[in-house]
Amino acid sequence: MTGLNEFSCRHQSVLHNGEHQMPRFLLSLIFMGATQLTIANAQIDNSDVLSVEAFLSVDKIRPGDTFKVGVRTTLHGSWHVNSHHPSEEFLIPTVVTFDPVNGLEFGDPNYPKSEEKKFDFSETPLAVYEGSMVIWATAKASESLKPGQIKITGNFGYQACNDVSCLMPSKEPFEILAEVVLPGTAVNTISEARFETSHFAMAELQGQRATADNEIGRLISGNGLLLTLVFIFIGGLALNLTPCVYPIIPITVSFFVGQASGKMSRSFLLAVVYVLGMAVTYSVLGVVAALTGGL
Repeated sequence: MTGLNEFSCRHQSVLHNGEHQMPRFLLSLIFMGATQLTIANAQIDNSDVLSVEAFLSVDKIRPGDTFKVGVRTTLHGSWHVNSHHPSEEFLIPTVVTFDPVNGLEFGDPNYPKSEEKKFDFSETPLAVYEGSMVIWATAKASESLKPGQIKITGNFGYQACNDVSCLMPSKEPFEILAEVVLPGTAVNTISEARFETSHFAMAELQGQRATADNEIGRLISGNGLLLTLVFIFIGGLALNLTPCVYPIIPITVSFFVGQASGKMSRSFLLAVVYVLGMAVTYSVLGVVAALTGGL
């Protein structure tokens, strides 16, 4: 009986100790996991992921003036950040914030259009930013703003990910030192073109870059649109001199002459309708192919 009681006491003691040891074990695992995550993030410096630069659209600030504040972010390598309006609620949005400055009032930031990308860790495409982008906001200077130096500061908030994993959410600070001048002082508009990579011109600029890379783009850049169209028209006429077209010429001419019953004006009208019909047909097919990537 004594042995049974001794076994029971020992068993209860083990259970009692286990109840205390189990939470400690779980806490140790959590601590080790958090430590490893911290070490992994510490090994990747923010400068390896992205760079942030802030700038103004003017070289000086006058009281009462309205100007733009731009924040250019360049993502390095395969890193991307979520859109300002992420595809999923649990994703961390990209946000630009400005710290309060006496005498300045900031408008809401304008974010570029995001891209839909498919990644290995997601079953559906996600709205992300990659490469270089500009987020900008308007700023209004108070009439009572005093001359002198002024500092504009803020943060670029983001969570960077690649195709495999995501880093902890982070903020990258930025600052601009600007000079406030007296009313009536001449102010130069600078860096205006740097805002052109924002949402309202991103698609246009991408189209211009694509155009500049081909022969027609170089012709337009060098000779202007009107002269380029003349060259294209002459080139189209020259295509009629190729051997494969020769057999078609008499067939086409005889067809229109026969349909017009010998009337020159009617032959010309039928030919115009025929040419315009082909032009419209191939133009529509070309636009559809360009928009969809195929037919």
